[in-house]
Amino acid sequence: MFTVPYQWGQAGYTFVGRFMPGRNVIASASGGNVYMKWFDATTQSFQSTVWSVANTWGSSDYTWVADFNGDGLSDIASASGGNVYMKLSTGSGFTSQTWTVPTSGAPSRATVWPTSPATARRTSSPCSMAARWS
Repeated sequence: MFTVPYQWGQAGYTFVGRFMPGRNVIASASGGNVYMKWFDATTQSFQSTVWSVANTWGSSDYTWVADFNGDGLSDIASASGGNVYMKLSTGSGFTSQTWTVPTSGAPSRATVWPTSPATARRTSSPCSMAARWS
């Protein structure tokens, strides 16, 4: 039997993804913290750390995990109204951004833009979010 460190976020905000290079990680969010847990085969034990994020979330029904920026690491997207609150994994933490969803027109795929001009990069994704927004 293995012991898992006791800190957890909310049930609806608990995910599994490749948030760290080469590791499946359980990420469990609560407010401005994401509790990260992974199994270390060398030590045969669970390891844990806490990554800080902006405390901006949509409801758990509109929160997903995927590699949204194409860097090979899992990210968290949480939508509310016209905003998607992004937690982009760096492999050792998250970078929080707010992306806005265009309200005019009817794109065939979900199209989101970061709100910061310094990071303005248009991305289109045919992922499952597109189906929920269409």
